[in-house]
Amino acid sequence: MIWWVVAAILLAFVASKAWRVYKHPAHQLGIQAAKLGWRAAGSIKDPSGFRNTRLVRGNYESIILFREQEVRLTKPEAEYPFKDYDELEEWISEYEHEAQEKDPEILYYRAIDSYVRSVGYYEPLLELQGTDEEYCIAVMKTHKAAYLANVPEKIAGALTLDSVKHYYQNRDFALVFLRKLESKWLAESNAGASLASDSPDHESPEDADNFHPSLDKAVELVRSFFADVGGNDLADNPRTELVAYAATYIAMKKSDSEMPSGCWNTFKAAIENRMLSIADDGSQRSGTIQTPNGPAFAHFSSSYWAEMDTIEELANKAFTSVSSSRELAAYLFRALGGNAEQERAFEKLFSGLVEFASRSIFPKVERVFG
Repeated sequence: MIWWVVAAILLAFVASKAWRVYKHPAHQLGIQAAKLGWRAAGSIKDPSGFRNTRLVRGNYESIILFREQEVRLTKPEAEYPFKDYDELEEWISEYEHEAQEKDPEILYYRAIDSYVRSVGYYEPLLELQGTDEEYCIAVMKTHKAAYLANVPEKIAGALTLDSVKHYYQNRDFALVFLRKLESKWLAESNAGASLASDSPDHESPEDADNFHPSLDKAVELVRSFFADVGGNDLADNPRTELVAYAATYIAMKKSDSEMPSGCWNTFKAAIENRMLSIADDGSQRSGTIQTPNGPAFAHFSSSYWAEMDTIEELANKAFTSVSSSRELAAYLFRALGGNAEQERAFEKLFSGLVEFASRSIFPKVERVFG
């Protein structure tokens, strides 16, 4: 009789344990997967000793994580885990649709969504967008501006998440935060579009050998950048000319035909005169000097010339390392009173100005003085 009791207890224990295994969320995920066409393909032991079930369906592979009670797609590899196979199937449907999508703008927005999902803020963001129309529109406008400015998707996504965090503390601040981002990125995209639209093919015949209109355009882009992102009015600041000069100097160094120093100094004097026309630096412009043949009249360079010498030294180093290139951009940025938040955007603008100078400034300088 005692053996029957022991057997009954053991049977009850085994049945209880089997029931717990059956009801375990990981097992339920396996049942759900089977109904959706996934088949078991072995198991993988994790570092803690748990056996995680591997399942396949067509070209897809997934793993049910026993301890975490969630699903991870391993082929193709998703950036975040899924709570169940219904959520995974939704992701696969979007993934397959995305694979057929050709529009780069749509793909860009989806990449932002994917990043937001990966850090677990997709649902909070959707909730805010669904309940606050003004916030939803602000996010959409910000993403559009980010796309136009070629902002990396992860950066755009991370800053969007910052707006979510700001929203829970202060809704108005979150909206202001998004509008500032939109304004900043639109300023960058407009500068890039303006630079790209300028081509020798669109120049009037009278401008073919006149580099001043192109210099004016470059300087105006610099002023617009600071006005849009920092509110700085640089209309009376002659050092905006230094940015155009630096871009043209690098364009010259990158070209196949570097100009003789005497010819280049003639162009350099033209930049100096442009700067002096905006603001005189107060230095002595001319005077009498003693020579072996007696007194002689001479012209003196301004302090602006010394600044251009410094730019040339930095630009020469910029060809040897990325850090030196950034050092040059930082030097120009500080000369114009920029703050740290704008510095990376200014580097991007300056890179565009170098390309612009290569197309529209240096070729004219070379024709005139070369």
